[in-house]
Amino acid sequence: MPRVRSDDLIRELYLKIREMILDGRLSPGEKLTQEELAAKLGVSRTPLLRALQLLEGDLLLVSIPRRGMYVRKMSLVELRDAFQLRCAVESLASELAAVRMKKPQVRQMRELFASFADDLNQANLIAYQKADHAFHSMILEGSGNEIILKMPVIGNILKITYLCGLIRLPYQTYREHMAIVDGIEAKDPVAASKAMREHLGHSVRTLEARIKDEK
Repeated sequence: MPRVRSDDLIRELYLKIREMILDGRLSPGEKLTQEELAAKLGVSRTPLLRALQLLEGDLLLVSIPRRGMYVRKMSLVELRDAFQLRCAVESLASELAAVRMKKPQVRQMRELFASFADDLNQANLIAYQKADHAFHSMILEGSGNEIILKMPVIGNILKITYLCGLIRLPYQTYREHMAIVDGIEAKDPVAASKAMREHLGHSVRTLEARIKDEK
C-alpha cells in the first residue's frame, strides 16, 4: 500500500473538516474535541492539529486559551466586518464580471430569483438564502480574477456569513439583486460595482444598527 505523505494527509483533513463546518455538521460555537475528532477521522492528533491550525488561519475556527478550539460563531461586530470585506471584494468582482461574464451565466443569475418575484413577502427564506448564496458565488466566479478565486478566506467568509441566516428579507434585497444583474448584463462595470456596493452597504448599515441596539 502506498504511503500517504504528511502534507497530503493534512490537506485531506483540512478539506474534510472545512466541509463539515460549511455544511453545518459542525455548528457555529461547537467545541472540537481533538481526541474524538481524530478517532472519527481515523488519524493521529499531530496531522489533525495542523489541519485545525490551518482552518483557524482561514477564520473558520477560533482557539480560546485554556478552553480549546471552537467552530467560529460570528458576533455582530465580526459579521459587520465580514460584510465590509465582502462589499470591497464583491464590488470589484461585479465590475470585472460586467466585462467578462457570458450571457448564459447572466441569465442564470437572473433566473435564480425568478420564482420569488411574484410574492416576495411569502418567499421561502431557506430557498431564497440558497439562491442568494449562489448569486454571489457566481459573481465571484464570473469575475475571472484568479487571486480572488484562489484565496480560501474569501470563499470562507462568503459561506460563513450565510450560516448566520439572511441579514435582510427578500422584499428588501430582490430589487438590489436585479440592479446588479442589470449592470452586468449591460456590460456596465460602473453600474454593476455601484449596485453591489449599495446592496452590501445596506447590510452593513443594518448590522451597525443591531450593534448599536445591543449596547
